[in-house]
Amino acid sequence: RYRDEEVLLRRERMDLGDAAKRALERARAFLHPKRQRVSLEGTPSRVLGDEDVVEHVLVNLLSNASKYSQPDTVITVRFGEPGVI
Repeated sequence: RYRDEEVLLRRERMDLGDAAKRALERARAFLHPKRQRVSLEGTPSRVLGDEDVVEHVLVNLLSNASKYSQPDTVITVRFGEPGVI
């Protein structure tokens, strides 16, 4: 959490697939003991964003998914069309 600090976000072209792969590497430490796997589905796109922040958010999402999932679970990350929620 950022409090009382000015945070400067970089907006640069980045590949969501690359950020997801880096996040997955960082997440292996908490996924492996529970024998959880991650499935990446869809086609990652290039977006404007701060690579470090996006990677951090993805690690946090994977951490939450792992924490609230049973052992031997497949956690699915789906990439969609840019701008579509």
